[in-house]
Amino acid sequence: MRKSRRSRTGGSGSPVNLQNLIVLLLVILIIINFFDFYLDHFGDTKATNPKITKQEISATPPEKPTATGKKATADSLKTVTGSMVAALNKPAPAPLLTADMPPPSEIQIQVLNGCGTPGVAGKVRGVLRQRGFDVLSFGNANSQSYEGTVIWARSELPFSELAARRLANSLGISADQVSIHENLGMGDIDVTLILGSDYQKLNLTAR
Repeated sequence: MRKSRRSRTGGSGSPVNLQNLIVLLLVILIIINFFDFYLDHFGDTKATNPKITKQEISATPPEKPTATGKKATADSLKTVTGSMVAALNKPAPAPLLTADMPPPSEIQIQVLNGCGTPGVAGKVRGVLRQRGFDVLSFGNANSQSYEGTVIWARSELPFSELAARRLANSLGISADQVSIHENLGMGDIDVTLILGSDYQKLNLTAR
């Protein structure tokens, strides 16, 4: 009598169970690969993609400044430089007019050229006379190297100082360019105006 054959499906080491295990592992690997593929292509690459290396970041060239930005910077620099030059060339404010200042017709003035440019004293004399000042004399100063125009009150009397301030206000001269230089030999002259090389900044427009 023949012996019965053993069942091919029985036993823990059955080839069928081994095949099932291999299939399960393949399915798990496919799911993992699919999940990684989804994150790489559809996820936030900056936040979740660890494959971006420092070399890739450093390889990105820095942005170069545009020509428009350079032009704007140059224009801004020119504007600032121009403003500084304008501020330096702008004369200082003249003394404010007050009610106690004498009128121009009562102020007797001497105009002297201290800059060396011919004809300046005569020109300023004509402007002052048009404005009502009493210009008694004009000519050249002892020195022709005055850089700044100055006004001298020829007496310590209040009238002379107020007259000097009135003249400074009319020409747009700063108060720090007005001083007292008493000279008893000046006769009736109340104020001496010495024109320096900055005379072109004076207010000499016709009124």
